[in-house]
Amino acid sequence: MNRKIEFYNQYSQCSYNCYSMILDHFLGTPEVLPTEIEFRKALPRGLRGFYGWSPYFQFILKEGNLKWGNSKIKDLKAEPFAVENREPPIINNFRVKIKISIKELEDLRNVILEKLKKGPLIFWVPIAASFELNGKLGNWKNIIKREKDHYTLFIPWNITHCIVMNGFNDNFLIHDCSIRKGNLQVAPNNLILNVIAMNYHPSLKKIREIENNRFHLLIYRE
Repeated sequence: MNRKIEFYNQYSQCSYNCYSMILDHFLGTPEVLPTEIEFRKALPRGLRGFYGWSPYFQFILKEGNLKWGNSKIKDLKAEPFAVENREPPIINNFRVKIKISIKELEDLRNVILEKLKKGPLIFWVPIAASFELNGKLGNWKNIIKREKDHYTLFIPWNITHCIVMNGFNDNFLIHDCSIRKGNLQVAPNNLILNVIAMNYHPSLKKIREIENNRFHLLIYRE
């Protein structure tokens, strides 16, 4: 699947920009976009305090109360999924050391590509794209050390972020609203390693236990 995604970055919440890219992709561009308050109210009442958590887009679709032009968002389905490796990383402040084999990385890449055949994906990740590392723009190049089966990443834990993925050539094609020109080609290993790091985000212990690391969504139309 490689249909065009219209890039959105007008909302202050990255999750609302991702939702809009997905809804625009399936349902077209409405004359009037939802406000941030409307996005927040579209969540079930008990979840409105988690309005920035991108995995909860699945509940917005189930509720079906968000207005997107004249379209019915209930026609869309969200399938949560996890991206996991076998061994937990070693975390030392902002440095995350992940042990993972080339075979594991290839298997995870193939799982992601198989899902992509069905629809676009929303990934919930640490914000690894727009921060500066050694004075240079990150652009998802936050792997600072490579050894055999080990990768060390620089991960700022203070902010979570979400992106849309909708294509693949030699790289994953992602849409990242934290960057002005946020249509990027990202090396598969870079995205996968950041997604794995998200499983161990210090502030996500509660949701991790509830969701079993299923922080990411495949969106499709039945």
